[in-house]
Amino acid sequence: ELDVYAEELHGKPLANPKDGVCLLLRTSGTTARPKGVPLQQDALINNAAILASSMQLRDTDVCYSVMPLFHIGGISASILCTLASGGSICCDSKPFDPSRMVDALAISSPQPTWYSSVPTIHNATVAFLKDSAGCDSKYSTYGVDSKGIWGKGHSLRMIRSGAAALLGPDGGALAAAYGGVPVYPTYSMSEQMPISQPPAGKKDTLQDKPGSVGVPVAASLAIVNRTTLRPAKYGEEGEIAISGPNVLKHYLHNPDADSKSYFDLTLDIQFDTIGNPTTSERYFLTGDIGTLDHDAFLSLKGRAKEMIKKGGEQVSPFEVEEILLKHPWIRTPVCFAVPSKLYSEEVGCALVLSPKAPPEVRERDVVSTMRAWLKEAKLPPMKWPTKWIIVNDEDLPKTKTKKYVRTGLSTKLGLDPKEDKACVLHAKESTTAKVDWNCLLGLRFVLACYVMFMHIGSTDSWGKVNNLRGFPWHVHVFFTLGGYSVASPMNPMIAKKFSYFKARISAMYPMYALSLIASFINLIVVCRPSTFHPTFTYNAQPDDLMRGFFCEGTPATQNSYWLSLFLTLFIYIFGLAVTPLFQLTWWLGYYLWFNSMYFQCLALFPITYNAFLNQTRRKTQKLLRIIIGLMILNIAILVAAWFVFKDAPRYNNGDYNEAKNWNIGILSFYLFGPFWALYFVIGIATAFLYDAYRPAEHHNAWVWGYVADGCTFILLAFSFAHIFQGKSTYKYNTELEMYMRPDEANQWSDTAAVNRIWDAGYARMFCPLTTLWIFALSTGQGFSAKFFRQDFLSKTLAPNSYNCFLFHQVVAQWYFAVTRPGSFWNWWQYRKNMYWFSPQPCPVNWYEYLTIVGLVVAWSRLMFNLEPILVRIIDLICKVTRVSRNGGEEEEEKDTMQVMKDIIEGMTGIEPDMDYTLEECGLASIGLPALVALLNKRFSTVSFSAADLITASTIGDMVQIIDAAKELANDQGL
Repeated sequence: ELDVYAEELHGKPLANPKDGVCLLLRTSGTTARPKGVPLQQDALINNAAILASSMQLRDTDVCYSVMPLFHIGGISASILCTLASGGSICCDSKPFDPSRMVDALAISSPQPTWYSSVPTIHNATVAFLKDSAGCDSKYSTYGVDSKGIWGKGHSLRMIRSGAAALLGPDGGALAAAYGGVPVYPTYSMSEQMPISQPPAGKKDTLQDKPGSVGVPVAASLAIVNRTTLRPAKYGEEGEIAISGPNVLKHYLHNPDADSKSYFDLTLDIQFDTIGNPTTSERYFLTGDIGTLDHDAFLSLKGRAKEMIKKGGEQVSPFEVEEILLKHPWIRTPVCFAVPSKLYSEEVGCALVLSPKAPPEVRERDVVSTMRAWLKEAKLPPMKWPTKWIIVNDEDLPKTKTKKYVRTGLSTKLGLDPKEDKACVLHAKESTTAKVDWNCLLGLRFVLACYVMFMHIGSTDSWGKVNNLRGFPWHVHVFFTLGGYSVASPMNPMIAKKFSYFKARISAMYPMYALSLIASFINLIVVCRPSTFHPTFTYNAQPDDLMRGFFCEGTPATQNSYWLSLFLTLFIYIFGLAVTPLFQLTWWLGYYLWFNSMYFQCLALFPITYNAFLNQTRRKTQKLLRIIIGLMILNIAILVAAWFVFKDAPRYNNGDYNEAKNWNIGILSFYLFGPFWALYFVIGIATAFLYDAYRPAEHHNAWVWGYVADGCTFILLAFSFAHIFQGKSTYKYNTELEMYMRPDEANQWSDTAAVNRIWDAGYARMFCPLTTLWIFALSTGQGFSAKFFRQDFLSKTLAPNSYNCFLFHQVVAQWYFAVTRPGSFWNWWQYRKNMYWFSPQPCPVNWYEYLTIVGLVVAWSRLMFNLEPILVRIIDLICKVTRVSRNGGEEEEEKDTMQVMKDIIEGMTGIEPDMDYTLEECGLASIGLPALVALLNKRFSTVSFSAADLITASTIGDMVQIIDAAKELANDQGL
């Protein structure tokens, strides 16, 4: 009883019966939502006395309380047990920090003689002693030697570990770090503190009973079968159940949790039953898996909800972690369940590397080394992790008491599988941030319409609206959106870079090839040997429209029609039109050069993507710095280019030689691939930033709607400002009121005139705004996103976007020829004033724009439907060619070993060695039929059954069986 008398307080004495609730805690919530734990006064006092007795605490002991006091470990295992023994306590008022803890143990007066903590804090302190304190003169004065061993200078006589399992190597390292101080691994929980710990005075538990957490000390303990709730045999795994007067009686206002946690244990001994279910004391299910040996020492195997159920096996995370922790490269291994189509769950493992790991070691080499380590330790291959990831410790979620949270970890680390449409066994893609792809598809079609506006409709017909052609913001957005789109799925590292590039190009090239063919046909309508003029002029001539169909050579091949034609086709076929080779080619299509640039970006993508994936994934601050740096680089390039080219000489005085050279320089800059690739890289970086920050998943995601609409408003405002600044014309020396342009860009006789360096540079200055626009639109918030997301725009029109880019010029040429008999829109008759790689826009009236766009969409839709047929025809031709080349026999896969590796890697994510067994690849039992099915699909002349391959010891043996079958098939003429 505690009597309180104060001037302001009058009433009965404050009193609490021994069975009254005196402390209300919450469970740690590592595997489920935290529950309220009401603890009784007598249970707390009794448990404290048991703790003090079992640890042989003295009244001279000083406890260093490092655990938070909202946790049972801080309250009972530090404070109450010390009070029960008459000892002293020193507390830290700040959150745990290993350097401050070392200071406290060294300079406190009196010095602490023991402390109790969790493995995470133990490991962090040991790591600090080794990595920092061992080389700091300050800590040498405490007694820490150069190897991080603190044998003298502290007063610790023991260390208690609880709350989570202390793995053997961690326990050994902890004891060694303090000069051989005894370490007591224990087991307890909020519902009962303590449950087990080493017997009083037993200091060698780590060596004598490795992996054990002692014997029951404050409650009866049983290991029960999780299904039948009957006691398990010694050494057999089961769920730990406890009973006793000090054990929690019930959760706070949670009958559902009570019904799942309490049961009446019945013991069958021969034919007698011990325990009456109606009167016996209930047992409490802890939710932990463990075993008891014949000496009653308990060993933990993990939380029941953290056990990994792989096929018919139960895998304990601790069992795998304890082996991995012994490798010098590993500081912290955390194993967890990963969803699997094949086994229900796979074993995943996150590794925090130690300083002893080679600085430049690749993840692939780490995984290979760890698998060899597990094999050497004779861990059954079924328990080996098949999903690996290297992380920093701060990437791993923890509870407030520093316990690792394994439940849902595969999702947090992006390792959850995503079903592959081609085969459900390919579930390889990681969970990604929520992106409104319909919105971005709608934006892509709007970009296509803006591109068509740039190229359709005469200058005079559009009037003031033509000024928008001086604001080509869409060009760099195309590349930014391209990089953003291909990076956003956050696929695993691209190991086979050329294969990735080839697959991407193969998907795009059929339509590119069709557009090349159509453009070539349109070219030869006006450019044939009979219409070829060997006299080349670098600028447009007054009589171009009067000369009928004609063509001239390229600047580099002025006198040869056939060489000009050959070089043009060669450069466009191989996607080289974006390079400064423009002087070797005729113009074939507006966005054919654009496609060439995109091909080069795709060649750059695998290396860039892997670098971002390895070094910046989920690192928001680092990504922001990279993006800002790229933006600054963009501005620096554009400003430098403008001040270099702005004073290019005029060409209206009849002397074109100097102006020609400046024009070549401007064109070379405009078509220089790395400058455009910069925006593609910005798009990739932005995708990683979006994945790290995940704005659509925040509670205030609506804010991004305002950001997107604000960006839209700014772009529209600048667009209208361009329109209202005056009417542009191509006539020489016309005075214009173009207040948004510098005087140098208003001189139409200047080499740096419209659609050239100013327009391109000025529009690319909007890159920060348009990048933010894409980022914000991806959330799907705001009116802009709602507009772009409309079904007609995003689902009906948007699939045609790519073909609109490719075919709009071809269709416009056909339309012009049909509506203007005897005329044909081409490069030579509609040249720009100074040599450029494209002609003036199609000279139709502005109102014909919508008609042509409709025709382009219709044609694009036709091509979209035709593409699968075209691909099948190409595949058939290739197949026939192979058969013909092989003398009538279809060519089989040449490299059986590589085929086998590809299939296994696709199924499991493991790149196997030939000496791996099926178990080591994660393909034992039910995985074999799936492997056989994919092998039969890949090899057409032979077929296999599971029985044919089950006798193989390794993957290499399987390859030999397949090769032998192929040889037999060839011998038999099959």
